Amino acid sequence: LFVGEEYIVFPAGNSVVVHNINSRQQRIFLPPEKFSSGISAIAIAESKPNVAFGDNFEGPSICIFDIHTMHPRNFLHLGVDFGSVGFISLSFSGDGKYLLAHGGKPGWALVVWDWESSQTVGSVKTAEDVTPVTQCSFSPGKNPQIAVTGNNILKVYKVENNKLSEVIIPDSKIGNIVCHLWLNETVLLCANSSGDVISVTTTPQASVLDEKKDFEHRDSAIVAMARHRKGFLTASEGGYLTIYDATAKPNVFAAVRTIQLFTE
Repeated sequence: LFVGEEYIVFPAGNSVVVHNINSRQQRIFLPPEKFSSGISAIAIAESKPNVAFGDNFEGPSICIFDIHTMHPRNFLHLGVDFGSVGFISLSFSGDGKYLLAHGGKPGWALVVWDWESSQTVGSVKTAEDVTPVTQCSFSPGKNPQIAVTGNNILKVYKVENNKLSEVIIPDSKIGNIVCHLWLNETVLLCANSSGDVISVTTTPQASVLDEKKDFEHRDSAIVAMARHRKGFLTASEGGYLTIYDATAKPNVFAAVRTIQLFTE
C-alpha cells in the first residue's frame, strides 16, 4: 500500500514494514504478542499517516499506528460473539475518522468504528456461511457510502443516525465480484472473474470497458483496482497492469497500455 508519494507499507509475517521510497530505508512496527497469529488485513488512511491491521484470532483485534512516530494510536477489540476468525478487509473513510472492518466466516459481520473514541457506529451481517465476501470499502467524499462485494454479493450501505442502512441496488446478482473500486463519490466499479468491469451504481448497469479497444489477456481475472487522474488501473492474474483512460463516452474507458510486471 502506498502512503502518499514517500512510503510503501506492507505486512511481513507478524509485523508491518514501512519502506521509504526516497531513502530506501525501512522501519518495522512490531505489534503486541496478541497479534502473533499473523496479519489478516491492512488499510491506510489517505488523509492521515495512520495504518490499521487486524489479526487472525477468534474475537479479533485491530491495531492502528502512526507511520511517522511508529507508535500505536489505538486498539479495537471484538469478542468471540463477533463470530469471525480474523478480518478479510479493512478501510478508512476519506477523512480518516471512521474505520470499516469485515470479518470472515462464519459470521460475515461488517463493523464501522469511530476509531479514535473506540465507539462502534454500526454493524450488520452481510452474507451467509457459504457465500464469501472479499472486500469492503468507503467511497470518497464527505458523505461516504460503504460497498461490500464477493461471490454473488453486492451491497451498499449508508451511515445514518449511527446506524447502517442498506441502499437498494437494482441488480445485485452479477456473479463473482473479485474486487471493486469507488471511481468517485457515487460510481462503484466491480470487476468480475471474467475480466470485465461493470458500473453497478449507474442506470443501466453496464460494462465500462470500450469493446473496440481490446487487448491481450483481457479475459484474465482482475484482482485489484486503483484510481488515477484520467481513469483507473487494474492488476490481473499473471502479473498484468492495465491503464484505462476515460473516453468521450460517459462511463466508458479504454485500455491505453498493459505492462507485464513479472513472469512465472
